[in-house]
Amino acid sequence: MEADEWSDRKSFTPGIIMILAGAITTTLTFLMLFIEQRRGLDAYCWTDFGPILPGADDTHLPVGEFSWLPLGTACKYFYSDLGTYKTYDPGWAYTFFLCIGILLALLGIIITFKRLKN
Repeated sequence: MEADEWSDRKSFTPGIIMILAGAITTTLTFLMLFIEQRRGLDAYCWTDFGPILPGADDTHLPVGEFSWLPLGTACKYFYSDLGTYKTYDPGWAYTFFLCIGILLALLGIIITFKRLKN
């Protein structure tokens, strides 16, 4: 392998590493979501928060819904004294990791194409 060929390959390495890191982070985020929701959204709410929260109506079981922002499972409980549902949103951890993964992949693509033009 000649020196010029080696330096050309070496120049693509940071971008490719960032693309792989972004793809792995994004894949792991969705894998964690799948593991969290594998028994169903309602079952997740029952096991995570409990079937009945203090003040919630005991005749209505919690309802789980998929949420894109923040990413995860949102749990809705019916409160009879309020006459409405109260939603407990998921934390921002999954959204944070997904954004980091996408940004890493995009930066890796940009770096790779900039080095390809040079």
